[in-house]
Amino acid sequence: MTTAHAKETAGTDLVVPLNSRRQKRAAVVQKANHLIPAAGLLFSGVQSLTDGVHGLELVLAVGGIITSALLLAAFAKHLHKLRTHTTTHAAHGVDWMDIFAAGVLFAEGVEKYRIRGHLFRPEFLATAATLGIGLFHGRLAAAAARRRSLRITADHLYIGGRLRFSRALTARWDEISEITITDREAVICTRAGRRRRLNLADLENAPAVRDALYAAQQRLLPAPS
Repeated sequence: MTTAHAKETAGTDLVVPLNSRRQKRAAVVQKANHLIPAAGLLFSGVQSLTDGVHGLELVLAVGGIITSALLLAAFAKHLHKLRTHTTTHAAHGVDWMDIFAAGVLFAEGVEKYRIRGHLFRPEFLATAATLGIGLFHGRLAAAAARRRSLRITADHLYIGGRLRFSRALTARWDEISEITITDREAVICTRAGRRRRLNLADLENAPAVRDALYAAQQRLLPAPS
């Protein structure tokens, strides 16, 4: 059976995503950083049209205005989707916001090259990196979703984590000493002394995660004699 919060894979595996509100806010801030050069490029493009530029300057001005406007529209659409969808789902395909952001960075680099004559600018490297992230967004998002999940199998318990903030925990059932669950957090302890804390108050799908952990607790109970 598959739901919006959890799904069973082959056999008895149960997989529940860990949808962090804090992570979602951080992602919005990261994307909002693209708006700073976009606003400058948009203003510069409008100013150039007002001054009546021609030739290459006109092309750059129009291109800057279009890419900046597309980026701003994509960000507004992204915010709307976040407000209307309470649970984060796995994303597929490309991320148009990153692609338009790459366009903004490229236009900014071309403009600086036209003024200063330096070809190998940081903007061009950032363009390539941002474009790659946008084009491979589906694969990157799917890999991140697999990493940030709670997985219960017949043999072990897996709790994913972000590389910078928490380490993933993988333990066989006989290696787990205790699973403690409260309204706001859950703590998994192993017999080797490892601890993994889950901030349930931060998870959008906390009820589904809590139910899965209750099921995991049952596996630790001694079999009735």
